[in-house]
Amino acid sequence: MTSLSAFITKFDKLLCGRLQMLEDSGKSFKVLDFSMKMTFDAMCGMLMSITEDSLLRLIEKDCTAVSNAMLSFPVMIPGTRYYKGIM
Repeated sequence: MTSLSAFITKFDKLLCGRLQMLEDSGKSFKVLDFSMKMTFDAMCGMLMSITEDSLLRLIEKDCTAVSNAMLSFPVMIPGTRYYKGIM
């Protein structure tokens, strides 16, 4: 319960910080994209203790490529989603 409580506190700070940045920028956002990014960042923070934004974006890019490869036709032709995911 102690670790869960600590995680909830960290997640709350992360969420409040991101929402504050969005409010300050005045930009609109898509709720699904925002939620997915928050979930990914929280998982990386909880499982791997990674919080640096540039590293999170690199990991997210790699995970997206692998995910897209799993949902594509398995052809090893340069430029295809499958090829990028395998690389």
